[in-house]
Amino acid sequence: MYVIVTDMGQLVPIDPESVHTMPELQEHLASMTRTPLEDQILLLPTGVQLKAQHLNDEDTCILFNRQLLETKDSYLVIADHALPTLTALPAALSPTLPQDETLWPARCLETYELLHPIVADDKQVAAEVMDDLNALHVAWKAAIANLDHHIKTTYDVQDQFDRMAQRELSKADHTLQSMERDWMLFMQRWPVHPAMASQKHPCPQSKTSSVASLSPTPSPTSHQIIESAPLPLTTALDLQPLQQQRAQLAQQLQKLDNKRKKLLGRLDHIRQQATQLHMREANANAKTAATTNTTLQQIDRHGALFQSIHARLTHPKTRALSPSHADTVDLSQSELIAALEDQWRAETSKNDSDAAASPATATLTYAQYFQGLLLCQSVVRQSVDAMIEVKRSTMRQLFRSLRVISTLQEAIANLFATLRHVSQEVKKLGQKLDDLHAVTIDILQGYGMALIELWRRSQYDSCIMNNAKRLADWYTQTAAAEQSYRRRFLASVAIIDQLDTVFAPNAKFGVCIIPFACKDLHKLTPSTKMHLSVTSDRKSVEHAIEKEDIHDYIEALKEHYQQENRELVDQLFDAWTQASQYIQQSFLTPGPHALDKVK
Repeated sequence: MYVIVTDMGQLVPIDPESVHTMPELQEHLASMTRTPLEDQILLLPTGVQLKAQHLNDEDTCILFNRQLLETKDSYLVIADHALPTLTALPAALSPTLPQDETLWPARCLETYELLHPIVADDKQVAAEVMDDLNALHVAWKAAIANLDHHIKTTYDVQDQFDRMAQRELSKADHTLQSMERDWMLFMQRWPVHPAMASQKHPCPQSKTSSVASLSPTPSPTSHQIIESAPLPLTTALDLQPLQQQRAQLAQQLQKLDNKRKKLLGRLDHIRQQATQLHMREANANAKTAATTNTTLQQIDRHGALFQSIHARLTHPKTRALSPSHADTVDLSQSELIAALEDQWRAETSKNDSDAAASPATATLTYAQYFQGLLLCQSVVRQSVDAMIEVKRSTMRQLFRSLRVISTLQEAIANLFATLRHVSQEVKKLGQKLDDLHAVTIDILQGYGMALIELWRRSQYDSCIMNNAKRLADWYTQTAAAEQSYRRRFLASVAIIDQLDTVFAPNAKFGVCIIPFACKDLHKLTPSTKMHLSVTSDRKSVEHAIEKEDIHDYIEALKEHYQQENRELVDQLFDAWTQASQYIQQSFLTPGPHALDKVK
């Protein structure tokens, strides 16, 4: 099993027998990389979070250090510490040949022996850096894939939110339109009945009322009834607060719809940034591949030339030209490399083992071989340095991208929270609008119920007025009989204050005794007093509520709502029916036969 440690920029092998569970793997990584458990982010190359069930099926995972992702510019230091250190050139290495030409062959071989392990180490470092670069790009792609997964999940959640929000906002808008229709087409056009308007200024209670009075609560006097033109419901009933509340909720509805659109734009912006990350990684990967391929070819090419020089120097039949040879000329580095390559190709193309000693290939001097050894090692070292710089650049680009990804992940998390909050706001707004619409309906229903009740009470008052005088005459006729009955009762009883008077001398009682003071039994004359305070002046009659007024109001509501709010119309109709039946059954005007029966 391998773990790509991003802050080390390395592919680290792990013995699968040493870890069997996620806690064991995390403890192992913590001790190996010094990454605390709470800061470890483990992903698969697919971008999926590593879980326990993946341990036996996956051979590679990626470790990210959360703390480094949250620290600004930390990648600059990390990238430098994650770079390999190349072996320094030995102090015994001499860059020049001795004066004695006879020592040149030995010096060439000595130089090769000094540089050979360095060239081998550099080639090994180059191979390791290449593996690290591949691992870094795997980690880079995994981080972007994880971001893509979160974006896709967020899109799914946002789609659900958007469908819910559009549905709820559409319902809220419909509610607002219904309220506006109620307000503009009905409440601002339907006039308040004068009898209803007069209820806003109730008259004082009569000071002459008594317990025995049969009169109802007095009606408003003529000067208290509004004589101006009938006002609409909105004005007469002071419904401006209702309209203000409706306007505020309409503004909130518009704000929520704008917020919904803004949230959609935020996720689209995150998606665009993720696309830019994809392009940045792809460009960096292509550039890295092109650079490293060319560099590795350089290393392989000059490493092979380095070995070919050694083979020529150690071949028993190899001969080299002396510096004083008339045909030799000074060669530039590129010319020398070209000559070495020509010689190497000529040697490798022949099957004859003595080809190295042939005159056609023995065209270089020991000094040029010595220069070739130094030059090949220098080119290999420069190429490895270039690959190390590519790794440094790749790590910096990776960590910059990881910082962006971390920021986008945080933005997605905040977006999730915002979506939940806005969802709650949308639902609350819908509930507020429903409640406010219910208040509107309740006002319309309340006005109708009040209209019906005022009509019922006016019918009650009419019944009382029609029977009040007849009942007063009946009370007068029965008063004489009542007074005679009371006189006979008082003659048959003795009402005393104290029982001791019964035992006083000469006390004689031939009647029944009531041994305590009575408040009302002494009264001989019955009360015939009656208050007829119900007025029937002309304006009261003119502003009386008729059945047609209630019928017109209910029919107007029925026509206004069509098939909507049938309960409102039905409830008002039922209330009107019950009130009519109550008046008809309970307050019928009694005829002469009824009074005769009372007598």
